[in-house]
Amino acid sequence: GTVGAAQGVDKLIRAADNFKNNENIKFHIVGDGSELQNCKQLAHEIGVDNVVFYGWKSSSEMADLFKKADVMVVSLEEGKVPEMTLPHKVQTYLSAGKPVFAIAKGETKEIIEKSGAGFVCENICEDGIKQAIGKIFEEVKLNSEILKEKSVKAREFYLKNFTENTFFSKLFEQIDAVVENWKK
Repeated sequence: GTVGAAQGVDKLIRAADNFKNNENIKFHIVGDGSELQNCKQLAHEIGVDNVVFYGWKSSSEMADLFKKADVMVVSLEEGKVPEMTLPHKVQTYLSAGKPVFAIAKGETKEIIEKSGAGFVCENICEDGIKQAIGKIFEEVKLNSEILKEKSVKAREFYLKNFTENTFFSKLFEQIDAVVENWKK
């Protein structure tokens, strides 16, 4: 993925500091971008060893990383444009049947909530992210099946809403509606 200013990965790294003594919580940052070096430097400065940076990876390498991950993260800063955005990685995560932790508002938040495929943190700041991660960890401890349930919902939502056939069916329905309105 992209590690840029719009993703706010620095906030996730700062929040990771709160969990550095919990061997069950690790953060694997995959991708490249304008903020990657700054994020690496931040992780080094605050001494978090529960954050691992991989840089850019190919699709086949990503498949291996997906298998190892319990929850995938998508993080977007606040603002008009990010809130209207649905990053492609969300569809990729849903397609893979992976639960998603969305640190976002707007469209991304709505998709994750509607699908039931993950967890949402609307409080896009270090403290909000810390609280959300802690809450997710506690939920999973209380109900070990929750990640499996969200995985199934992720895949089902993807198949129902984001496949090529679904996309074109919805597009043609909208075109037909416009044509019908134009005829009137």
